[in-house]
Amino acid sequence: MTGGGFTVVPSEVQTNGAEFAAVADQVRAIQTTLLAKLNAEGTCWGNDEVGAQIAKTYVEPAMKSLEQMDAVDGGVSAMADATASWAKSYQSVEKA
Repeated sequence: MTGGGFTVVPSEVQTNGAEFAAVADQVRAIQTTLLAKLNAEGTCWGNDEVGAQIAKTYVEPAMKSLEQMDAVDGGVSAMADATASWAKSYQSVEKA
């Protein structure tokens, strides 16, 4: 489709969308691996006073990091879905 100073090739848009999906899959795999490793370690800092201080400093930022990874995965997945939708829309316009 041409017009407005740009050209769209729907098949290329779909290909790029698939690349976003692949990145989302990679982020999800990293997050899954990280969670498994962290869960396997458990509360490895112990339950004494020093361990409690480590947990106090470590746990909240670690959980925020994991939540942020989940948000990145969701955002990149949404980009993949939106790109696929754009490609379909352009194809529909071309056929009209």
